[in-house]
Amino acid sequence: MNSHDEELLKVILQVIESRQKAERIIQRYFKDKITIVWRTEDVHRAANERVVALTEKEARAVLETLHRQHNRN
Repeated sequence: MNSHDEELLKVILQVIESRQKAERIIQRYFKDKITIVWRTEDVHRAANERVVALTEKEARAVLETLHRQHNRN
């Protein structure tokens, strides 16, 4: 689990008993952040556009590599 996932988990664990409270806390948490979510489906689509077929394991490896090598600059 990466540090962002740990932060989100801590936020959610504080509010499990109330959905409305959870939504308010999550909105406040993400007030100055963005989240970009890529699914293996997105990786498969991009690969298919380049006439490349990937297994699900390969698509997950692509996501893991993107996550490790991401540079926000």
